[in-house]
Amino acid sequence: PHRRGCTSYLRSIFMDWVRHFVSALTEASMAAVIARDTHDPKLEARAYHAMGRIHSLSGRYRDALASNQRALAIENGYGATPRETALELSELGIDYRHLGRFTDAVAAYDSALKIGRQLGNPEGIARVEFNLATIRMATGESEEALTLLNDALGRAEQIGEVRGVAFIHGGLADLYFRARAYKAAREHFEKALAINRVARLPYGEVQNLEGIGRVDLAEGRPIEAMPVLHAA
Repeated sequence: PHRRGCTSYLRSIFMDWVRHFVSALTEASMAAVIARDTHDPKLEARAYHAMGRIHSLSGRYRDALASNQRALAIENGYGATPRETALELSELGIDYRHLGRFTDAVAAYDSALKIGRQLGNPEGIARVEFNLATIRMATGESEEALTLLNDALGRAEQIGEVRGVAFIHGGLADLYFRARAYKAAREHFEKALAINRVARLPYGEVQNLEGIGRVDLAEGRPIEAMPVLHAA
């Protein structure tokens, strides 16, 4: 049973990556049930963490929050590593942000960032800085968002975290788009798109193509925007 639970958990991750969310959720739920039956809290926490991510990517943010809160409670129960706790706090911050609970999101991100800095974990720091920057953008704190994104980009490039670099370029593009700095926005969208295509990450490609289309429309070029948006 334990081997079946671990296999279901790994299958959920794979299904998530290829964007088969229904299958991913089924596998993660199965892993959680088996984990409870076999008294494996670590596997159960990972399964709920996977469910939280799947719900979030599917737009079910309240379900995502509930799953990630359950994962964190289980981790606290068995004494998870600081790295695991920081990752879960970061996910909770994303859920709070999507639900408009910015104060709760910032508190979760700040706690995760503190742990990341204590561990000297550049990947964890970069991830949280990116997420925190999205809050700063939403609250109109553009300078703070830019500082966070530039620092996150440097850390992600330093460790060769390809997916992270693409995400951060997308974040910088959104920030510049909000400031109507369309040339800079386009440059970052195009950099992100090139990375996502090489890495074969279609979710990122869609976001970047849609962003480039938005830039074309903002610059009054609907004819150029049309094929880009069709591609997205």
